[in-house]
Amino acid sequence: MTSARRWKRTVSGSVALAAVIACSACSSSPSPSTTPSVATLRQQFLAIISNTDTTLAKDTVQGHLAQSNAKYAVAFRGAGTQIAALKFPGTMKPQVTALVSDLDTMAADAVKVSVAAAKSQTVEKNVLAMANLNLKLMEEETAEKAAANALRHDLGLPPVTTTTTAQNPSVLTPEG
Repeated sequence: MTSARRWKRTVSGSVALAAVIACSACSSSPSPSTTPSVATLRQQFLAIISNTDTTLAKDTVQGHLAQSNAKYAVAFRGAGTQIAALKFPGTMKPQVTALVSDLDTMAADAVKVSVAAAKSQTVEKNVLAMANLNLKLMEEETAEKAAANALRHDLGLPPVTTTTTAQNPSVLTPEG
């Protein structure tokens, strides 16, 4: 056998061995999941809720609806972004998607209320527009509460009993 044939046979054998090794790696068990445990997700979720509640509770200027709702919009969008960034398992994705969508909608609605509230409230059409937008925001908040409760259930947390725009939003985070 010539050296060229031996080289070809050795290379072919090496390629075959590499292919076998690669295929065996494909059939081996997958690498560990990067999804955190439910306990870790629960802690991360509660931290986001607590921070959002703290931000909302800092709004003590309830008489200035334009400013208050602008702050609400930032808080809602921030919470949604942070929740979306968590690595939830696939079984929780529908609840996460619904909650983030509702928070994004609430943020957009709060901006609209803020803009409407900044207009002269001595003009009837402005008052009615702001009131209607505020009602829409409160309706969306009901949907957000349902979505939050579905995710809270999956995380082993009790349901929320108040809404985020309540006078004391810090009651959203249950004690204990």
